[in-house]
Amino acid sequence: MSIEIIKAATLEESVRARIAQMNLVIHKDVKLARNLRFRSPAFLGEGVTAFRLQIDAYSYMERNSVAMATTIGRYCSIGHGADLAMGKHDYTHPTTSPAFYFNVFFMGHSGKISEQHPLVLANNGISNQVHIGHDVWIGAHVRIPASVTIGHGAVIGTNTVITKDVPPYAIVVGGGEHSSQRILKYRFPDEVISDLLEINWWDYDIPKMITAGIKVPRDNVKDFIAFFKNEDRDKLIPISEPWRLLCTASESKVFVFPSEPDTFMDFNAVEIDDATGNAIRLFVTDMEL
Repeated sequence: MSIEIIKAATLEESVRARIAQMNLVIHKDVKLARNLRFRSPAFLGEGVTAFRLQIDAYSYMERNSVAMATTIGRYCSIGHGADLAMGKHDYTHPTTSPAFYFNVFFMGHSGKISEQHPLVLANNGISNQVHIGHDVWIGAHVRIPASVTIGHGAVIGTNTVITKDVPPYAIVVGGGEHSSQRILKYRFPDEVISDLLEINWWDYDIPKMITAGIKVPRDNVKDFIAFFKNEDRDKLIPISEPWRLLCTASESKVFVFPSEPDTFMDFNAVEIDDATGNAIRLFVTDMEL
C-alpha cells in the first residue's frame, strides 16, 4: 500500500474532461483545496477557488468567486467575484496574526510551530462557515465575512456584505462601507413563501421533467405551487444523483469517492492499492502536506 497526500491543485484539461463526464463542469484555473463534495450537475466557472466546498445539483459559481467552508444547496446561482466564508481572526488574543501557530505562510522562515490556532480547533478551519439554502441567488462581488445561514429562495444584491443570517425569500442589500445589511423586501407574500417552503420543489429534477414533456408552470408562482400541490408526486422525477467527494493529489491526479452530504471532509491523505492503483480509503494524517 502507498499513500497520496491531498494537495491544493488546479486541474489540467484532461482531468477536467474526465470529471465533466460526471456532470461536474470545472473550468480552467479553478483551484480546489481540502476536497470538494458535489452532486451533479454542478458548475464552477473560470478562476473559482473552492476550499472545502459542498455544492448540490443545478448550482453554479461564476468566474473568480471564492468559497471556503461553504455548503451550497440546489438550484443556486453565485455571481462572479463573490467571496464566501472569508477567513476569521480573533481580536481578543494578544495578536490577530496567525503566525504564532501552525502557519504555512511563514514556517519556512521561523521553523515549524505544531500547535493549531484555537479557531482551527474550534471551527474545523480558520474560515467562517456559510450555509446557503436552495434556490438562492447571490449577486456579483458579494462578501460574507461571517458564519451565517442564508435561507431558501433568498436574493443577495450585488456588492452586499452579509454579516448575519438571511431569512428565506428575503432580498437583502447594503452592508458595505456606509450602510448596514438590510432586507429590501421579500420576493413573495407570506402565504406564498409558506407554500414554497412546504412543497420542497427543489427535491425534484425539474429540467429533466420539462424535457420529458411534463408541463411544469415556469412563469407564475401560484401556478407553480398549485402544480406541486395537485400532481401525483410519484410521477415526478426526483433529484437522485449520488453525492461524491473529489480529492486532488496533483494537477493530473484526482480521486473520487462515494460520499454523504454534511459529513466530515477534511481528509488529507488517500491510501492506494499498489497492485491495482485504486484508491482504497481516505484518512487524516499528520504527514507533511
